[in-house]
Amino acid sequence: MKREWIPFPEGEIYDPVFEAVARRAGVSRGKAVLVYIMLINHVMKNGNSCDGHYVYFDTDTCDAAFDFAEGTSAAVVRALKDKDLIDMEDGSCCLTRWVDYAYLEATALAEQDTRTRAKIELEQEEKSAPVCPTSQEKN
Repeated sequence: MKREWIPFPEGEIYDPVFEAVARRAGVSRGKAVLVYIMLINHVMKNGNSCDGHYVYFDTDTCDAAFDFAEGTSAAVVRALKDKDLIDMEDGSCCLTRWVDYAYLEATALAEQDTRTRAKIELEQEEKSAPVCPTSQEKN
């Protein structure tokens, strides 16, 4: 299923934990959040998007993609692990807040589905509604 957006709770970037991650990694909050968003995207494309597990995240590619100094993304990932936003289990990693993101995605998809169904029903009603002639057509 093609995803067109990344589920990220409103206000998440203002969570003080990202400031702590940024300080620990020696980077700006924006870089810390961006690496975290890249991890979410990576899990969605390559990991187990049901539970947030992934095996490998290429920090060098992340550095190159955003023109970060070498080792920036690796420092952020280490800080994310230190602050328990990433958990190591059985040789794989897990985004600990993944349940929140999965809930957001499911909720958004349900809302989108409801809007789509309502739009289709409205279009069907408009097509089946009787057409009343205008005053000009009667003459």
